[in-house]
Amino acid sequence: KEASMNIYALEGFRIIVKAEAGSVVGGTEADKKQVKKYLKIGKIYTVAKTKVHNCHTDVHLKEVPGVKLNSTNFVDFESQSKEDDAKHPDWQLYN
Repeated sequence: KEASMNIYALEGFRIIVKAEAGSVVGGTEADKKQVKKYLKIGKIYTVAKTKVHNCHTDVHLKEVPGVKLNSTNFVDFESQSKEDDAKHPDWQLYN
């Protein structure tokens, strides 16, 4: 399974930019451009919130307020329990 981020990450969950050979991977070219504009590869970021949709998940980070990013550009830095996943406001819509 390809590494990804938990789309049900709660506020405070930590993630990092998904990268290979020093380049951002995942998502569209526009998604990658957004990541390059605001974030650094290898730095740990803190989730403010995620909004789960049918085809994608928006990620909002505490470090860059007001900027919407795509979950496909991130991997988990830590893990979150299934019990905590169920606390996410969108969890019941898709589970």
